[in-house]
Amino acid sequence: MELKIFRDALPAAGTNCTLKAELPLETEILISDYLPPVFKLVKCFVRPVVLQKRLQPGKLQLEGYLRCVVYYQGEDGAGLCQTEQKLPFTKLLDLPEFVFTAWAVQVEGQTEYLNCRTVNPRRIEVAGRMGWWYRCIRRSKPMSSRPFRMAG
Repeated sequence: MELKIFRDALPAAGTNCTLKAELPLETEILISDYLPPVFKLVKCFVRPVVLQKRLQPGKLQLEGYLRCVVYYQGEDGAGLCQTEQKLPFTKLLDLPEFVFTAWAVQVEGQTEYLNCRTVNPRRIEVAGRMGWWYRCIRRSKPMSSRPFRMAG
């Protein structure tokens, strides 16, 4: 009887570095004419969207945008309204020196604080800070699958 056993190795991965960076946020959102003017702010959110990550020896470049969404109560009984703005960013981060072979990067962003205020019924001021955590992960090549025969 022949028994075939296949040995598959998973790629080994290990975190080489975990670092934190900050991205300040300061903008004004103008309310379009087709939307009702602001009576009262309800809630403000900022979500990071990373479109591209470039990993180079000693550097990591992030490109993307911050999606700022503001919910407000409109004047004259207009109910709950929403406006949003996309704020593009480019962030260049310094990495510790390491041998540059087969690396991947994980990036996570989170709002550290966010303040919104109404300047006038057609203008909202937003200020805050995003915190970025990034991990550089070393990858090694997986072993190939090959049959293993047992005697017997």
